[in-house]
This record gives sequence, structure tokens and C-alpha cells, in this order.
Amino acid sequence: MHRFIIDSERDRIFKARNFHELLEIALPLASRLPKPTIQLSGPVTTGGRGSVEENVALFHAATELLTRKGHAVFDIMVFQESMLRLIDERSPNEYCFELLEVFFGGVIGSGHISAVHFLPGWEQSTGSRWERNFCHKNDIPIIDFSPVLIADLEGLSITQ
Repeated sequence: MHRFIIDSERDRIFKARNFHELLEIALPLASRLPKPTIQLSGPVTTGGRGSVEENVALFHAATELLTRKGHAVFDIMVFQESMLRLIDERSPNEYCFELLEVFFGGVIGSGHISAVHFLPGWEQSTGSRWERNFCHKNDIPIIDFSPVLIADLEGLSITQ
């Protein structure tokens, strides 16, 4: 996905002042990706492998695996640093549902995402549970990602 990002978009991602601005950058980017385009969902800040760093590493590994298998992946990790900054600014002590409703709902519901692949441990994640419910309500295909495939990639061990 990184080859589809325009330099001016990179700058705008890091300067975004709210989730609406991030969405305004994400939608044109998602529209330029080859179709069908998938997105990953899984624990980042709540649940998962025990830390944001380990959860992000799992996202990167799964994205790499799917890309190597020929899938176009809308990589939400491109927005991760800005999302975490905005979360800290808006709701540092509670879950930021604005991120889900504005950004993730906007991207997943845009028509640019063909399916959402859920990483192992998604059940522990507030955001992933929200995304799965959103997919159900909007008839967006849900695929549970195989823990075996992830474990095979670079020797990652999955704890569920």
C-alpha cells in the first residue's frame, strides 16, 4: 500500500487534527488500491499479545503475508501514529469510540473494502468487536485469519 501513498498525504496524515481529516486522506488512498481490497482488524491498544508494540508487529506480519499472497491490503498501520496521538488528545483515560465511528466506520463502510480479516485475539479488542458488529450490520464479509498462517510467518507465536 505504501507505494500508493502520495508524499502530500504522508504529511497530512501526521498533521491531521481529527479523525475526520484522517478519513479524508484514507478514502482516496483506499480508492487507488487494486480491488478487491481487504483490511485487517485485531487488537492494538486493548487485548491481544500484551502490548501495543507486539500487536502492531502482528499487524505488520499479517499484512506482509497477505501482500505476498497477492492481496491488496488497506494498511491501517500507516495511520497508527496519528490515531494514537489523537486518542491521547481526546480521551486519554477511556476508550475512544470516535475513532471507530468516524475513521473505521468511514473506511470500512466506504465501499472500497471488500472484506475484513480478523486476527487471532480480536475478541479481546473493543475496537475489533465494534468493527465485526459494523461488518455484520453492513453485510461486509468477515474472514477469521488463521493463527497457523501467522505463526508460520517469521516464527511469531500467537497467544489467545
